Amino acid sequence: MLLTRGVLYTAITRARELLILVGDEEVVATMTANDRQQRRYSGLRWRLVQMKEDSI
Repeated sequence: MLLTRGVLYTAITRARELLILVGDEEVVATMTANDRQQRRYSGLRWRLVQMKEDSI
């Protein structure tokens, strides 16, 4: 589940001065090819609707 392009991108962009990738090149290649996005169920939409209904 964590072998996605987004996770790799986050690791690369959070590196301040140096990034060292340890592991198989094939895994990194798999991650860069995997552009699948995971749906996040944070409940934010439900909370915003509830806040709107409470304010009416």
